[in-house]
Amino acid sequence: MLHMRSGIPDYVNQPTLFFDAETIMDALGYDVAFMSEESIIHQLYNSVDEDDIMRSAFSCRPNNEPDTEFEYSNTNYYILAVILERVTGKTYEDILNEEIFRPCGMTDTTAMSFGDVTASIKDDAWYTEPCQTKGCGDIHSTVVDLLKYDRALFGGYLLKDKTMEEFFYPIDGYTCGFFREQEDLIKHSGSTHGFHTEHYVIERNGKHLYIIMFANQKDNNAHAIYNYLN
Repeated sequence: MLHMRSGIPDYVNQPTLFFDAETIMDALGYDVAFMSEESIIHQLYNSVDEDDIMRSAFSCRPNNEPDTEFEYSNTNYYILAVILERVTGKTYEDILNEEIFRPCGMTDTTAMSFGDVTASIKDDAWYTEPCQTKGCGDIHSTVVDLLKYDRALFGGYLLKDKTMEEFFYPIDGYTCGFFREQEDLIKHSGSTHGFHTEHYVIERNGKHLYIIMFANQKDNNAHAIYNYLN
């Protein structure tokens, strides 16, 4: 799942492949046969709950056999977050606070906190309720806090050496959360309604350089900065 090789369809971007027609009909209340995928996504996003998502994860038809192809799917992160909760008996939010945010000193970062958006956007702005994006789009943060996370992760404070090797071992150019773009560069980007993020980690001469850009538009310029550094 962390290497995006589960084959499970993306419940966010492929709703008609992930959810069956009955679930979509029950959630929206009308026939969606003539609606575009994008329209379904916008209306379905806040109409399903954890039971709907987990039930569909076990009943949907895979896009491909597990561990045969890379295909990015937000569903992987959602399921892993639910597994964490059920194994530990804690909420996903509490796990992140205890294991990452507080140890890293990330004081302006929250997860799963609907309405608590002081870290990133105005409190009267519209955004997707985080309970439908658990594990794959529920975190509000700042560039300073993400830098604190990077320094802790790549400084060896969060994971053991063996785990780091497994975590950053690329399969089809993808590690557990980063694309291995070039020998000295791993990166990832992400977007949701009103947000776009670019995250570059450059490995050079035994040190790490970080490029972190948050914006409310699609085109960040992180790669231009990387080219400039070269």
